[in-house]
Amino acid sequence: MNQKIYVFTVAGGRCLDLYNRYTLQSLSADIKALRAIGYEVEPVLFDSHQEVVRDVSSVILPPLREMIAKCVSENAMMFLAPPDTVFSRGTMVASVVAVKNKPYSLAIPHVRVTDGPPVLPISPCDLMRWAFDHGHKSFTTAYDCDTLNCTWSGIAMRKITDTGYVMQHSLPTLYMVQFTGSDIDFWNACPEWMQWDRSFLMKLWNEGRVIVAGSSDMASCVEITSPESNVPGVRPAQYSDKYFAEAVHNKALKSFCYYMRLSTEYGGGNG
Repeated sequence: MNQKIYVFTVAGGRCLDLYNRYTLQSLSADIKALRAIGYEVEPVLFDSHQEVVRDVSSVILPPLREMIAKCVSENAMMFLAPPDTVFSRGTMVASVVAVKNKPYSLAIPHVRVTDGPPVLPISPCDLMRWAFDHGHKSFTTAYDCDTLNCTWSGIAMRKITDTGYVMQHSLPTLYMVQFTGSDIDFWNACPEWMQWDRSFLMKLWNEGRVIVAGSSDMASCVEITSPESNVPGVRPAQYSDKYFAEAVHNKALKSFCYYMRLSTEYGGGNG
């Protein structure tokens, strides 16, 4: 069994502050729990020493390539921990257990929020409530029932009950990853970090090496994003969930619903 896990982060400037305040704190209980059952968990932070990063790929790709090679050499797993991401308590543990003794990597659908929660670690329901109370426009305008929406950008939301929502996500992010030698070749040739949840996700899908979390209870996270950044425009797309650049794996991933639960009690009713 693979017992070594590297928690991989590249950060600098303000992102380094976000990492220490949110990302690492949100994972602290899970790291402790995994160590208690015999896993060797090592957070690895690469400091970019840059306050403003204009070329993200040039900053992230060198340490990522180094980390992938290290994981393959040591038969270790990597948990991606971006410095602007908050994970719910139990997410990392569930991700490890879900792929244990199997060749899979785990992807998690996530949404953007405009601020991070004040108390960490945080339960899945509490994190989902925070997401709905502090949602970024890429999230709050993604309801497919609305006449104008941004479902074309890859997320389609729908209310199921007063405390439960479903999300179709065309490009969930890989967080718990088990690499192979061919992944080293892929990233040595790949010039763009953005391909992590695009062509690299497609590679793993085509090779039968990826599974996707189906509920916030199992695994959930949010990405802290400035309200002025990454805002997709709305379009007349009622009842549409068509991603603007659908490849085969995007269509397949969109066929699954990710259930987001805001309370431990059944909310009743529907949207």
